[in-house]
Amino acid sequence: ELLLKLGTKLLLAPLLTGVIALTGGGINAWLMDRNAVANAEAFKADLGKLRTVTQAQEQVGRLHAGAYRTVALVGSMDEPAIKAFRADLKTQLEGVSRVVSAIAGSPGQYEGMGASVKGVEGDLGRYAKQADNAIDMASVDPNTGVAAMQGADETFKSASKHMANIVQGIEAASAQAGVDSTDVARRNT
Repeated sequence: ELLLKLGTKLLLAPLLTGVIALTGGGINAWLMDRNAVANAEAFKADLGKLRTVTQAQEQVGRLHAGAYRTVALVGSMDEPAIKAFRADLKTQLEGVSRVVSAIAGSPGQYEGMGASVKGVEGDLGRYAKQADNAIDMASVDPNTGVAAMQGADETFKSASKHMANIVQGIEAASAQAGVDSTDVARRNT
């Protein structure tokens, strides 16, 4: 009977240690799973934002090419087609500006993105006016319209640079989130 009591007391400490170790491991596994799910959601959101900005860049590029094409062909276009293009250009540029602003205003706004977003908004507003003016001038003289597109070209390059800065900001924030996540996982472990 004494051996039984002594055996129980001797087994109690390792058994308690084992229960504590298993509980700690379970908690660690739960925390790592929760962290992995949060990282996957953040990565998916960042990927969506990158796609959106890239699509906006492509759309602005197509609009820029369309503006040049319209300036070059304005003499062979009828007035309603020119008017429709000018209205569509303005509408699409405003849409791109709203999309870029929405990305920056979403939760988890990235450092430095605000300046780039304001730059895109300003550039697209100026570009809309410059391209519209160039199309208007081209209806009188195509060469004057092409010359007027040079200012729009510079504004387009500036908007493209701001959009590239937004993409770099999203990529940098995503990389930093990965580093932070690894640090949290190490601390938890």
